[in-house]
Amino acid sequence: MKIIYQTLANRLRVLIHPNPNTPLSCVNILYKVGAKYEDPEKTGFAHLFEHLMFGGSKNAKEFDHYIEKIGGESNAFTDNDHTNFYVTFPGENLDVVLWAESDRMNDLAINEKKLNVQKKVVIEEFKQRYLNAPYGLASHELRKLAFEVHPYRWPTIGIHPSHIERVTLEDVQSFYEKWYNPDNVILVYGGPLDPDFVLKRIEYWLSPIQKHATIHPTLPQEPPQQTKKQKILQENVPFRAIYRAYHMPGRREFDYYVCDLISDLFSEGRSGRLEQHLVKDQQLFSNISAYVGGDIDPGLFYIVGELMESTSWETAFSALEAEIEAIKQGYFTDDELTKAIHQHLLVYASSLISIEEKMYQLAFAELLGDWKLIEKQKEIYQSITREDIMRVAQEIFREENCSEILYEPKK
Repeated sequence: MKIIYQTLANRLRVLIHPNPNTPLSCVNILYKVGAKYEDPEKTGFAHLFEHLMFGGSKNAKEFDHYIEKIGGESNAFTDNDHTNFYVTFPGENLDVVLWAESDRMNDLAINEKKLNVQKKVVIEEFKQRYLNAPYGLASHELRKLAFEVHPYRWPTIGIHPSHIERVTLEDVQSFYEKWYNPDNVILVYGGPLDPDFVLKRIEYWLSPIQKHATIHPTLPQEPPQQTKKQKILQENVPFRAIYRAYHMPGRREFDYYVCDLISDLFSEGRSGRLEQHLVKDQQLFSNISAYVGGDIDPGLFYIVGELMESTSWETAFSALEAEIEAIKQGYFTDDELTKAIHQHLLVYASSLISIEEKMYQLAFAELLGDWKLIEKQKEIYQSITREDIMRVAQEIFREENCSEILYEPKK
């Protein structure tokens, strides 16, 4: 993969991926700020600010207005580690996109009215997706149970809507000045335009932005969990459900990829072991899945399932532990392991067909420390052995490393 890499004088990192085979261009801008950098008394702020970035800047009064006018599309998302924005557009309109992006990076214009509008939007999202949805607060409860000191103990949406309600214009300006600076940005361009031309236009629009350097605080390290944690919730839910989490390595470690492959062995499609054995064969769960959180710092490996009405807690626990023990002892075939690797690589390669996803993955790989990780994925997964699976499974699937929420329907 051909990449032109450049760091501007203001420390903004630029990656350009020329691709003459696509008629569209994409600009992806990743800001190295997520929920883990928030004040514990002001959570949900990074997500709120993602919304505010579309509220208009000094010259680009309505960001989406200009993007839609040139036939482009834009969107964004926030997680615990970063905030990501992207625009897909016809290449000849590169200057419009870079102008709009540079304007909101340099001079965001938020007033009381715009702030209140976005606060209402986020609070409504909080209510619909979390407060008023069955099992909606499971992620809140599980994170709070599993983490004691690391800021992963709250989700991206925040701890409570009251944190968003209390946000002021002063808070907004302070957050903007602290995090939305060129040295805290990774910009990736992909498309058919000449890379030298693209680099010159990026330098023209973005290199004049001069702000103070962003300082990332040292985050507290989560200590090893010494005992199993469990919380039983009686809620208005349709079925009994297990939400279980095990502490696992962070994204920069080889064992993260091993955990990811273990989750695929458990529940990659209909052939996953949990689906085959606990849903189809034994009919103990109506659905069950395993997945990794994907966090950069050491995060969580999740197993989530809803029990059939006739299944007791004891039967569910026993069956689930048997599946976990099988992985720990290597009771899976070589074909299962090979299939899991191939399926993972196929899904990953298919996702990169999308220009938006490919540019994001390049930015994220650079955030991890090396954009070439996007090319090394195949090599990493193919190097994982049966012994790696067993070793990591035995390390993380320990009772004292487990936190779980059990949902009981109200009578």
